[in-house]
Amino acid sequence: MKFLLLFILLVNLFANNKIKIITLEKKEVKNIFSLLPLDKNETKRKKIKISKNGFKFPFYVSFSLDLLKTNKEEMSYLIKKYNKKLPFRDKLEGLIKLKRISEAKKVAFENLKKSNEPFTYKQIRDFYMNYANRLKIENSFVSSKNISYFKNKNSIKNYCFRGYYLYLKNENYLNNKYSNIYIFKVGVKELLNKGYNYFEVGERNLKLLFLFKNYNYYHKFEFNSYVGRDKADESEYLLFNTTKNYIKEDILYHFTNRNFLNVNFSFNSYNNKESFLGNGFLMNLKYIQKLRVTYPDFSYYIFSNFNHFTKNINLPKSSCEVGVGGFFGLNQKEIYHHTIKPFVDTSLTYNCKFGSSVNFLAGVSGRVFRSDNLSFSINDSKSLNGNNIFEYKLNYIYWF
Repeated sequence: MKFLLLFILLVNLFANNKIKIITLEKKEVKNIFSLLPLDKNETKRKKIKISKNGFKFPFYVSFSLDLLKTNKEEMSYLIKKYNKKLPFRDKLEGLIKLKRISEAKKVAFENLKKSNEPFTYKQIRDFYMNYANRLKIENSFVSSKNISYFKNKNSIKNYCFRGYYLYLKNENYLNNKYSNIYIFKVGVKELLNKGYNYFEVGERNLKLLFLFKNYNYYHKFEFNSYVGRDKADESEYLLFNTTKNYIKEDILYHFTNRNFLNVNFSFNSYNNKESFLGNGFLMNLKYIQKLRVTYPDFSYYIFSNFNHFTKNINLPKSSCEVGVGGFFGLNQKEIYHHTIKPFVDTSLTYNCKFGSSVNFLAGVSGRVFRSDNLSFSINDSKSLNGNNIFEYKLNYIYWF
């Protein structure tokens, strides 16, 4: 960013045919408006102060500096004054930091189909993924050795005001072996400067469920922290017969934009109706190396999982496993993009209890209407109790 600002300054110097050798003092600019030109009719702003070298910052450079400092008051002023002249990438970022999401959606929508530059397109697309309203419908048919069932998930995310979102969720699991599951949840998301808080309450067949999640990032780290009570999906029996209280931490470290290390672990307590079944500790390590950043983003990974459960006939057996795998296009599965794109994820795993196995996921996704994504996938894998699971999934997302 420092090199970018220096480049902009030099361009302006050459453009005005005024080349001067200047020295910049290492002194923090307390008020960037002291370096801006003043309109004749604007009497409320302070008088112009020129830097010692006689150079005035253009408004778009000032706005970039305000973004770095998260100077909300001065960002609001510059957006109001130079609304049509600001670079839309900076303008979009400024509106997000000001939590003016409705205006940011309009800016993003206006430029989504115009841009052919990869980084610009990615910024707008990521905004849609994280901030736009969303309708999501997921239908799956899952078959295993012991049971087959139909899974349906529906959710709506809607922006309310001042950085708050409302979530409505519904889940249904229908089978012919156990009692069916009906889940309804209501959630609220609060945007923060570097992340968000998420609060959720719900019920499963008249039993209370809840969740608190905090996401934040710092430099190269991303942190997801969870505390809650929800369905237990470690095995087919647990899914239909138990709930779990859990604490979970998920950490992602970016070595570079091509290298990632993901570590997550959780402590679980399982309950069947009113009886206590036991505890579980699960830990997963995964290292990912991207060979390509843009699609098709070929990547390989190595992973290790450790699963420990209290000895109970209804809980999975404790086990550990290692494996290697590769994928491409996997991040295209549930995001906005213009064309139809396939995705594949396959891995070879060795489990100390169940031996070796091959996991395979393949599918295709693409746009149907204007701002949506439809994907179909098949997945062949093993559950924590060693049973083979085969799943067909149809997923639809609409952003608005």
